[in-house]
Amino acid sequence: MEATSSKSAIGIKVAFLALVGLFLAFPILNDLRPIVTERAPAGMPMANPAPPLSRQAFLKRSWQKTLETRAKRSSGLWYPLTLLANEIYSRGFGQISAFNVGSVRVGHDNQLFQTAHLSALNHKRPKNINKLEQRVADIKELQDRLKVRGTSLIIVVTPNMAHLYPELIPAGYLDPSREKRVHPYELVEKAFNDKGVIYVDTVDVLKEAQSKVPFRFFAPSASHWNDVASCLGLRAINAKLKEMGERSFRAFSCDNYTVEPEPRSKDRDLLKIANVLFPERFHKPTPYVSITYQEPETAAQPSTLLVGTSYLFALSEHLYEWNLAKAHKLYFYFRQWRYGGEEAFHSLSKKSLDWDEILSNDIIIVNVGIGNPVTIGYGFIEAALAELKKRDLVAPPSR
Repeated sequence: MEATSSKSAIGIKVAFLALVGLFLAFPILNDLRPIVTERAPAGMPMANPAPPLSRQAFLKRSWQKTLETRAKRSSGLWYPLTLLANEIYSRGFGQISAFNVGSVRVGHDNQLFQTAHLSALNHKRPKNINKLEQRVADIKELQDRLKVRGTSLIIVVTPNMAHLYPELIPAGYLDPSREKRVHPYELVEKAFNDKGVIYVDTVDVLKEAQSKVPFRFFAPSASHWNDVASCLGLRAINAKLKEMGERSFRAFSCDNYTVEPEPRSKDRDLLKIANVLFPERFHKPTPYVSITYQEPETAAQPSTLLVGTSYLFALSEHLYEWNLAKAHKLYFYFRQWRYGGEEAFHSLSKKSLDWDEILSNDIIIVNVGIGNPVTIGYGFIEAALAELKKRDLVAPPSR
């Protein structure tokens, strides 16, 4: 009986060691002859191909570093273990990961936020603040030159969750001395007002509307404003256009919305790159606008160009789906472009831009995030102004 028990114990130990050995050897085996198709966690690149061994690569340790990365990212275990580790860590310690220096953190009330917004929230001066005066002067000159041609250029300041809801950011991320410094946007706002720049501050719009809605303007799982917030932002832009007496969109209301039990894909983008095993625990009921029009449909919609950050995605979606400016174009960071209604972006060649098309738009909306308000236009303002100066030297526009 004892012999049988001893053999059983040895068998269990051998099986355990075999499993451990297989687990340790699996990454190498999977890299040499793929058994499991590797899947990268959201927002992370796959490993580079294995490099050829050379004396120079070995001495510079580039060969070793690539192999180390491949051992992790071509193991067949990278995706599931990342999700499992992030899930355990986030439940135990309230943050996403102990291992990756990621851009996503968990705030109060299970609200996700991006570390990129903490610098402005702590009132740190942007590196390019010395360019502010000239940039604002260029914006004002471009607005004036475009107005002569019948085009309205509006600068739109867009929010981020941390700025709109600072109470959701854990104290450990806040600099106690921040209130002694001026927020970067205050400098921009003053420069706008001093120069007479036409702009819409959607942050103020949303702050005024906070008490009128039973939800936050950011879903816990989203990096961008929700449907109601972006609708209110677009309505404020339209109100400014009408106030100026320029071409505008058909008037609409954002008051009618339905609250869905789970956020749609566009309101889960931050959660996707958090890479947790059970993302559903971050889901909360999320509002979506049922558009109501306050004016009849116009025969000709205003031609429109959007230039700036991913906060414009929602505005572009509204313009297209609500039939406010169907044939419009979006320049994403002035590096890529797509038509309204398209999903995929196309690379943008600045040397072959169709300036006749650009300058013929009735409305140009350029957004700037409140987190880094000096990066206005990402080069579009300067490029457009240079083109107009060149054209006006040849044939100045008539007033």
